[in-house]
Amino acid sequence: MAALPCSEPRKPCKHSAEEINRFVSGIVPANAAGQVERVARRFALVAMAGGLATRWKLTGWAEGEAIQAARKCFAAWMDAFGGSGNREERFILA
Repeated sequence: MAALPCSEPRKPCKHSAEEINRFVSGIVPANAAGQVERVARRFALVAMAGGLATRWKLTGWAEGEAIQAARKCFAAWMDAFGGSGNREERFILA
């Protein structure tokens, strides 16, 4: 994923939805349950916020570090969640 847009702090981000969708499509497995996609969108928001904070020199992080961290956290969440399927369906079938 490329660096996030919105480099000017006082101007609204025109590409925010596009960047969120790109992040989500890059981490959500095919045929994943809606629960997984919704959580991925929240991690995408965290990645965008971290990317903007980095661009505005608020974090001291390297560019792209917030995105990588959000990806790692999402992967950890997926492991804890138990996969990309609907959790309720797994519990019912267990």
